[in-house]
Amino acid sequence: MDTVIRHAEPPDLHAIGEFFRDPGVTRQTGQIPYRPQAYWHSLFNLDDKNHIQLVAESSGQILGLLGLRIQDNPRRKHCASFAIIVHPDARGQGIGKQLMTTMVELADNWLNLIRIELDVYTDNAGAIALYQSFGFEIEGESKYDAFRDGQLVNSYRMSRIRLPATPKPKTAP
Repeated sequence: MDTVIRHAEPPDLHAIGEFFRDPGVTRQTGQIPYRPQAYWHSLFNLDDKNHIQLVAESSGQILGLLGLRIQDNPRRKHCASFAIIVHPDARGQGIGKQLMTTMVELADNWLNLIRIELDVYTDNAGAIALYQSFGFEIEGESKYDAFRDGQLVNSYRMSRIRLPATPKPKTAP
């Protein structure tokens, strides 16, 4: 499958809204089902300079999304949070890995981010393993963090910290 990772564009907003109509997508997010299309247009503000929104597309179909939100607080400009979702029909095909690779490359080589953080449900073993393969570590557990499928569930706070490289001291000629 040829998958292209690119920035989301205005024509994608309808497809993104349709993407979230799948219960398997909504289940692993903080979203609720049955949102109107206008909601997705407001949530995915493509003009927000602190929010990079990537899509994974194959044959004209959106198969995955990743939103990276850079903190605008001056004391946290080195931090960003992200959320990622891969359509259930496309899981296990490397799409999450492609989105994560693109995000980490942006964070490290273009945005100078030191800390990237996210919350993930504790029962989402596949996602946790993916994040850990990119250097994310579990920092803590939030008990009764969300209501899903008629019950309260826990989530982990995870982060990846990339310490800045220290410059090499100049040597005398």
